[in-house]
Amino acid sequence: MDKIEISELQIKDELCEEFNWNFKIPKRSRIQENINRVTRSGFIFSNLKYSWGFLSDMDHTLSFAIYPDQMSAILYLPIEPNKKLELRSSILELFSSTSPTPLRPVFSTSLNFTIDPVPIGDKLFHRYAAVWNAEAPWDDAVDSVRLKNGVVYYERGEVTLYANADLARKLLLRVGDDHLNFGGNDKMFLSRAASDVTFVCDGDVELPAHRFLLCSKSLMFNRMFKHDMKEAQEGKIIVEDISAPILTEFLRFLYCRRVDSLEGGQPDQLLIEELFKVAEKYDVPTLKDLCERRLVQDVGVENAAEMYCLGDMYNGDVLKEQALRIMIR
Repeated sequence: MDKIEISELQIKDELCEEFNWNFKIPKRSRIQENINRVTRSGFIFSNLKYSWGFLSDMDHTLSFAIYPDQMSAILYLPIEPNKKLELRSSILELFSSTSPTPLRPVFSTSLNFTIDPVPIGDKLFHRYAAVWNAEAPWDDAVDSVRLKNGVVYYERGEVTLYANADLARKLLLRVGDDHLNFGGNDKMFLSRAASDVTFVCDGDVELPAHRFLLCSKSLMFNRMFKHDMKEAQEGKIIVEDISAPILTEFLRFLYCRRVDSLEGGQPDQLLIEELFKVAEKYDVPTLKDLCERRLVQDVGVENAAEMYCLGDMYNGDVLKEQALRIMIR
């Protein structure tokens, strides 16, 4: 049976997280008294930013205001091409530590919010604004307020140019969703803190690293340090065949699970080819498969022979197969 040429549209599942913020407050009567005597206005918690979940990596701000008979919230979420953030729900809860069930709210209500696009600096944001007007003064026993924002994040689908069903299946089985598994070691990347090994490349360029992390990401490094090789004894890995920029990107992947050159619509082809070679050398199959996946998409008549040689030399079976298919057409 003839193989069928196909391409694939991948659409990631939407992500939904609840972002909570607690506000400790004095008695409502004290808030009222202070406003009457001093401020003549409410109290505003401004420029708050969530430090967890997907919002921690995005530009956003939260403001919350408290008055004796009113509370209001404003959440700014960025408007970005090919991505969308949306506030799905906003719930206000009042708590009292003297309640028989202090972990349960004594009052809860869903907030209705308005949505407006607003420019801030050179960026555009959606402003979600909500106001709760108390029908009656809340009890003085209330000493904590919780704002619960349910935010949804999703991205535009991605078109991937596979050659045929066999290649698609091979790449998907090997790569899976591992390329979405961002590491939590960003702060350690190129940090000398607790570094116990150094890469030396381009003559005198030194890149600090950490043995335990290298061993957990690469079988090659695991063998190197386990068997007390020269590099393990001296704490230096001399690299003569890899440039500093390429080695830096390789380490970025090991620490951060990210390859910047694979993002966006115009990846750096030469850098991806070099990372493909480095991943084979140091036995990092996940990085190698990610690079091979991108290289397969870019195989054409003009570079098929070159890509065949690359796949043959560095055990890229899928890349080699795709290049061969194009050459024999």
